[in-house]
Amino acid sequence: MTWAEAKLKIQREVSENTNLDTQRSNYRRVTHVSADGFRVKIGRASEIEVPWEMIRLCWEQLIKTGEYGGKTFRVMFPETAYLHGCYVHVIGQILVRAGIVLCSG
Repeated sequence: MTWAEAKLKIQREVSENTNLDTQRSNYRRVTHVSADGFRVKIGRASEIEVPWEMIRLCWEQLIKTGEYGGKTFRVMFPETAYLHGCYVHVIGQILVRAGIVLCSG
């Protein structure tokens, strides 16, 4: 799968109001989609911006290594991970909702 194909799957499956919760997390919902990426509500009072470039880089790492998770994200984006750890989960769930990966944990 190319990045263009992956991005198209994400655009088809992840839209405003898409629920990104899992059994272990609550209150993660896409509130806005734009050409730049996604805005996702975290909890009741916080939102994060998830740019397409960040998703692309995480997807490329997944394709290259077969893995994506907290350790991978913290190496790639240490400042972002420090500011808000929910990026790891949100990007992972965007990829899951698009049918690009299966959640293993």
